[in-house]
Amino acid sequence: MSFIDESILNKIDDKWIEIEIDKSSSNRITSVDKIIEILNCTDKDQKWLLNKLFASDKTRHYQHLSYLSLRHEINYFQLSFVSKPFSFIFLIKELDSLFVVWETYSTKEATYIWNMGVIDEEVFQNELTKYFEIILYLRNNNKLKYKKHNSPGFYCIEHNYQLPENGFEKWKTEFQSIFSKSI
Repeated sequence: MSFIDESILNKIDDKWIEIEIDKSSSNRITSVDKIIEILNCTDKDQKWLLNKLFASDKTRHYQHLSYLSLRHEINYFQLSFVSKPFSFIFLIKELDSLFVVWETYSTKEATYIWNMGVIDEEVFQNELTKYFEIILYLRNNNKLKYKKHNSPGFYCIEHNYQLPENGFEKWKTEFQSIFSKSI
């Protein structure tokens, strides 16, 4: 006799979510709320989706993503993602400066950070769109070329997978030092 337990159903549900996300955002940046709508999960919310996606056994960057999601400025910008590689875009506020942060879900890639500086509300969306275009450009194997360009206000943190917890503590120290450089 065979039973289907909840863990099997959760794995199927998780895979379905990842497939739907991948289909819906292949060449654009999509908000998490939009994906909940696409998944037709009207009884669910952003927290439910993030809990599903940020489970420690599914993502290489679990601690990084969790840390960033706690610092994300939801009042300015809805948490968003892009596929290929499946990754999230966060907006972090440190003092008066805003930072766009791009972190992958499970691929072995760096964290990309841009200091937007102090942005007036009237130009915020236009400025954010510029960073979205850069992220979409970088997805097409242009990362090395962009890193060499050395754009002002751009930072990149390489992950060290040899350290415990995929180098989270080292990554976090580097991440926080970027804010102190920018102030």
